[in-house]
Amino acid sequence: MNSFDIKLVAGEAGMYNSVKWVHMVENEEISSFLDGGEIVFTTGIGIFEAKDFDLLSLVKENIQNGASGMVVNVGPYIPEISETVIAYCNRLGFPLFVVPWEVKMARIIKVFCLYILEAEKYEMEISEALEKALHFPKQDNIYAPVLEKYGFHPDNKIQISVLAGEFKIDEKTTLVDELLQKINYITYQLDGKVTISKSDKHYILFSANMDEAKIHVFSNRLTEFLNSKLKDPEIHWAIGSEIKQLHDIHKSYLRVKNLLKINQRAMIFNPITDDHNLGAYELLMEYADKTGAKEYINNMIEPLFEYDRMNNTDLCVVLSLYLESNGRVNDVAQKLFVHRNTINYKIKKIENLLSCDLSDFFVRLNLAVAFMMKAVL
Repeated sequence: MNSFDIKLVAGEAGMYNSVKWVHMVENEEISSFLDGGEIVFTTGIGIFEAKDFDLLSLVKENIQNGASGMVVNVGPYIPEISETVIAYCNRLGFPLFVVPWEVKMARIIKVFCLYILEAEKYEMEISEALEKALHFPKQDNIYAPVLEKYGFHPDNKIQISVLAGEFKIDEKTTLVDELLQKINYITYQLDGKVTISKSDKHYILFSANMDEAKIHVFSNRLTEFLNSKLKDPEIHWAIGSEIKQLHDIHKSYLRVKNLLKINQRAMIFNPITDDHNLGAYELLMEYADKTGAKEYINNMIEPLFEYDRMNNTDLCVVLSLYLESNGRVNDVAQKLFVHRNTINYKIKKIENLLSCDLSDFFVRLNLAVAFMMKAVL
């Protein structure tokens, strides 16, 4: 693009707006035909011929109709960009470019179209390759060359992360585009590479050139963005370890899904974001399919869950907090906003129901393992 002497004069904050196509727009009527996501080009001839329509009005129309940015051919019809227009575009994060009159707009449009088609090809090929890597690991002769072609090579610190939570993003809303733009912007700032695949219940992020520290910066910034856009979203992250071989993508994905399940279902201890911090869960996952696992849960804590279901009580919550707090009654009372005597009464009730002594460390340990195993199953 530098060969065309194209220059950004306003709206730098919107530089990562998604661009679907290009359109020549010279007046308000043509602007109304925009489908959303276009870069619009204008020579200003429509503005020159109109009495009550100026560049600011055209910018406003284009923004209202979903344009991603605008290129102005400065010359006899629009000799310069006013400070008012620049300020308006900066305020709304609407990229505004200028090119000299001598530059032929048709050539710039052609280059833009080629870029867009290449980007669409990339998205299609990388998405198909990632889907195969996630679900058909033995087809590495198909997906590996594509992933490596686009920079997702084991030498480039590739990882699988999963974003999930109690939030729904309607695919027809602009929030989807905003989310993708934010991901692209954060990735660019971190000098990394991320591609996304969406399942029914979560987003799968496949990253390259991003170490553990950058991955956490990425997840924190994206969480902040979602919190600013959605009302009380319950967000969960699960981040896999660095993948050494492309055929291990499937294995890493399964581990990350298990980690996500633990974070969503665990009643005790803080969430575990990284799969290399699984600790005891690592062992419990190995026994998740064993019949003895369910029997252990049934013997240890299932009577308490059954009692809560039948009596609409919260004894399981009280016990989980009691275990998490290492038996400190005051901590549990503060978390539940009740008097410590209420907790003491419920602890006695739990001991009677489970026929145990919660002052015994090994009893608490066995119960904690049962809660952890229930999260894994």
